[in-house]
Amino acid sequence: MALVVLFCLYQYRYLTYPSVPGNNAQYPLGWWGWIDQGLYWKSAKAFAVLDLRPASHFYPPLYPLFGALFLPISEMHPFYLVNLALMAGFFLLVFRLFRPHLGPAAAALFTLAGMVGYPIIGLQWVVPWTSTLGAFLLAAALVLLDRFDRLRHSSLPASTFATNAILFGIVVGAQIPVRTADFATTAPAAIAYASLVVAMAVGNEPDARRNGIVSIGAGAAGFALPVLFFATFNYLSAGTLAGTYFQAVAGGIGFDIFQVPERLFSLLVASQVYFLEFNADWISVIPILFIAVVLAIVLIVFPEPLFMRVAGLMMAVHLIVYASYRDSVPTGMFRYFNVHYYKWMFPIALGIVAYRLKPSAFGRREAITVATGALIVLLVASVTAQRRDVPILASTSEDRTVRLDVQQPNAIQIIDLVGVKAPPESNAITVETSATIDGRQLFPVRDYRFVANEKLVRLILASPQNAGSVEIHLSKYVEPPKPGWTARASSMSFRLGLPFAQQRLDTSVPGSPFSLPPGGAH
Repeated sequence: MALVVLFCLYQYRYLTYPSVPGNNAQYPLGWWGWIDQGLYWKSAKAFAVLDLRPASHFYPPLYPLFGALFLPISEMHPFYLVNLALMAGFFLLVFRLFRPHLGPAAAALFTLAGMVGYPIIGLQWVVPWTSTLGAFLLAAALVLLDRFDRLRHSSLPASTFATNAILFGIVVGAQIPVRTADFATTAPAAIAYASLVVAMAVGNEPDARRNGIVSIGAGAAGFALPVLFFATFNYLSAGTLAGTYFQAVAGGIGFDIFQVPERLFSLLVASQVYFLEFNADWISVIPILFIAVVLAIVLIVFPEPLFMRVAGLMMAVHLIVYASYRDSVPTGMFRYFNVHYYKWMFPIALGIVAYRLKPSAFGRREAITVATGALIVLLVASVTAQRRDVPILASTSEDRTVRLDVQQPNAIQIIDLVGVKAPPESNAITVETSATIDGRQLFPVRDYRFVANEKLVRLILASPQNAGSVEIHLSKYVEPPKPGWTARASSMSFRLGLPFAQQRLDTSVPGSPFSLPPGGAH
């Protein structure tokens, strides 16, 4: 029944969503005109004619390769059946995880709620994304880990353990040619599985030791298969085993672990504080899923079942990895559907929380832990930012060039050009801009990006910079500063406020409740 509901919702969105190719006569290409989807389509069509030129393939190849298999059926809809099958498979895997702990009805209900309870999340199973295959692989890794955990003390033949291990190795290794960043997400599951296998292999019981040794070999063989596929593709396409994708991403945008606090705050708690866009964070748009994910991470303190603890750790790793991505900003979370990165989390988090809140299993320890988790949710929702304005001695503009002189070198993270007009779209504003601090050239996206609202244009530095002089050459998308414009430079720090209060605060307004007067950065 649940699968029928999923299919009906999937089909409804496919028939009615305007960006489905063919649904809008004005834009017949639909999502094939988007950047990511256009590159998937291009790669799939290249695979269909055995074209392995690097120019035809940007993203890792496995997801486009699945699409290529269905191009003969429909050139415009090659991922329709792929996504439908992966969505159904993901549901069945998560249902399989929680059915023994919640019962079939509750397991189906919470899995459905996490997948399609919020329409914006349900849509991400319809739009072609590599994360759809990635989510299926993550769920499969948890199922295989859970199965091994339950069977490792049994006397089943070695072939059973070998089969489980080789499948586990495949689904972990397959993340590399699907969503390489998600390979890091699988690390807690891989470490847990490997730890259990090694413990069997070095134990005293002969049958268990044999099963452990067999599992090590089978798991390594399974992992090698997709890795060899990826290396072979890279060599045939680009002439190098590593390929060009990682170099392109790292060189163009890259990752920065030091951005995690600001990015997690902006993505989950209050999107407008740094990025000027209200209602683009999890608390504002998907509050129930926000609470579920935070609680699921907190609940890893419980020893059993193992897969729930591992899933919570995987969520924590996933959030840190994606918050480190320099282009992971609130303006893309729901506007450009970057929430698809996280869709695998939501039904699993709901299932974990539902299991821990079951009346039949709810005791004193569970009550204390859930209360602690609720307190942590409130603390996370209470974090806000405090800005301290840095005195500016002089500010001048010439056409689209703005120059600022700061009083003594001060740590600056935000520069507001008040009264300057631009479209509220960070990528468009950032294009063709340049910025220097004390004569040192900065790079768009990697070092800074622009956002705007009706009051100002804001330059956000990726990390605080000690600055004495700043020069900004604005792009063609920004109107030249007109008489009456002013500049504000600020540092930012975190503090605790009232729960959920920061969703209403506006950092673009001078003298806002968390804007301190000039006096240097602290």
